[in-house]
Amino acid sequence: YSINSLAHYYGSQPYSSEHTAVNNWLISLITFGEGYHNFHHTFPYDYRNGVRWYQFDPSKTVIWVLNKLGLASNLKKVSDFQIAKALIREDEKQIVKKIQMNENLEPAKRNMLAEEIQRLAQDLRTRLEQIQESAKRNVSSFALEKAERDETYRDCLMEWYKVCNQYLAAAK
Repeated sequence: YSINSLAHYYGSQPYSSEHTAVNNWLISLITFGEGYHNFHHTFPYDYRNGVRWYQFDPSKTVIWVLNKLGLASNLKKVSDFQIAKALIREDEKQIVKKIQMNENLEPAKRNMLAEEIQRLAQDLRTRLEQIQESAKRNVSSFALEKAERDETYRDCLMEWYKVCNQYLAAAK
């Protein structure tokens, strides 16, 4: 009951608001990880629900252990890049919505801010795709360049969160 009802009403939608599923840590405690339902509906092929280290998802651990014992196979996992792109896409959507609904801003200013955040989000998604492609191409020197790619990835996300905060402040 709680998964198919509460996990569609109370919580956040960090990955997609295209469906009613939400993430809720309290529901996750009750349902052994199923409360991270927004992730599950956005990436249904991933065996995990809680993808962050602090998200309670014992089902993920059980499935992983079963895989190591040879009792489960072909575990699917969405890449960090795909997760980041989904987070950016949803942030972009919510910020543009807040900007467009802000009656304190002139329509021209609202449009300018919305277009700018959309351009920045697209630029960031393109950079993330380039990093991901670089990782695929450079399999032989993967370990050597992994640290640089990880740093660039973190820098991209930090830049995005700064931009989000600036635009949300400007939209007030």
